[in-house]
Amino acid sequence: MIRERNRLYARLVRTGQLATPSQANFVWMPLGERAAEFAAFCARHGVLVRAFPGAGVRVTVGLREENDAFLSAVARYREP
Repeated sequence: MIRERNRLYARLVRTGQLATPSQANFVWMPLGERAAEFAAFCARHGVLVRAFPGAGVRVTVGLREENDAFLSAVARYREP
């Protein structure tokens, strides 16, 4: 889990996403007012994250395939 958490965090940061380093089984993305919109977008793409409207989203670290699905959703969210 630690290796996947670190990989997930590093990929988010490398692609310009806001993410907070973590020692837990999740990564925090402080998205502010975009939190609910981002969570809904992820859900439409088959990825569930926990939204804290107005603050951010909590992304639970899963299996590599699950994390890759999340990273793919992040990339699609960023597309124009």
